[in-house]
Amino acid sequence: MKGMKVTNKDVLEFLAKKDKSEDYPRTAEYMSNLELTGNDNYIGLVKTFCSNGMYGDEGDKKFYCWLDKEKKLKYNGIESLSVLVEKDPDFVDTYVLLDDKKIEDVLKDPLLQKWHLFVSWAAYKEFKGKSDIFNRPLNFRCRELLLWMCEASAGSDVAKEFLTDCPGWIGKIQREIRKAIIGNMKDK
Repeated sequence: MKGMKVTNKDVLEFLAKKDKSEDYPRTAEYMSNLELTGNDNYIGLVKTFCSNGMYGDEGDKKFYCWLDKEKKLKYNGIESLSVLVEKDPDFVDTYVLLDDKKIEDVLKDPLLQKWHLFVSWAAYKEFKGKSDIFNRPLNFRCRELLLWMCEASAGSDVAKEFLTDCPGWIGKIQREIRKAIIGNMKDK
């Protein structure tokens, strides 16, 4: 396992198949106790998407319009979403644009973190012309995103220990995700 490089693209491909039927109790617990406020991060983007692109930062509104237009093309030209179209089409159809979703429901839904990864992070990078990020090594910093990624890849028992502030939790959680993805690569 040592020396094997896990890229952000590997992470996307691995987590794309994590569907909405799976349960993420640790992420749900964490999200239910989290005060999600502000407009300068993915929360602001959620608000823009829940308003069908009517409100929010101009960049976020343009991103929403871009994705809305690309939806008609089944997100064919968007690398980060094309993997979702293949592996989790239901998520793409019902969750990418947050159509008809209430913001208070979305903010407490553990699947928001899948949206956070694929739409708010990866597709937004492509929108901004930064798709070179996919070939870089795994390196995420957002606590709730990392918790979902850990739970989705390594399971709830592993994720449970990260609900408390422990020294080095980012490095530990990234190692757990990397270990699960490398194990999956070896199984193929």
